[in-house]
Amino acid sequence: MQEDLKQMDIQFVQGLADAGHERDIVWGEVFRQTEAVRAGNESSCEPCHENWTAFQGSCYQFSTQVLSWFKAKDHCTEKGAHLVIINSQAEQKFLNPKENNGYWIGLRKQYPKGIHKWQDGSVPTFINWRDTRSSHYDCAFLMGSGSWSSTTCYAHWYHWICEKPQVC
Repeated sequence: MQEDLKQMDIQFVQGLADAGHERDIVWGEVFRQTEAVRAGNESSCEPCHENWTAFQGSCYQFSTQVLSWFKAKDHCTEKGAHLVIINSQAEQKFLNPKENNGYWIGLRKQYPKGIHKWQDGSVPTFINWRDTRSSHYDCAFLMGSGSWSSTTCYAHWYHWICEKPQVC
């Protein structure tokens, strides 16, 4: 019995060592990819097209025109993209407008329940509404302050942000 416990202990320690080695390999690859991106040498991913900006595996295009939410959505679709879906605080920070312009995002109230959903049908896991009244209308936009608000989808006051996956 003592010998069995000793053997199990050896196997356990070896398993920990193997797991640590695999972790080191994964972290090394993460570091390599991060450094490649930081250096602008995204060798594992194709660069985004002209006037598109890469961030965390997606390409983004910030419009210079203003359109309604529906026309902005169609414009993104024509480019093989969709209105941006914001999944995290990091993505939100990246998208924060440099100017005081509003930008349509891919969030729209779905009926009959009146729940805001992303264009792909998913419910937001990250939200950044300016206040509780900000989600009253149908179509959401990113304000110059970085928070979200909503208005009628037919308003022609906002720019928009298209998003598509970066090819890696």
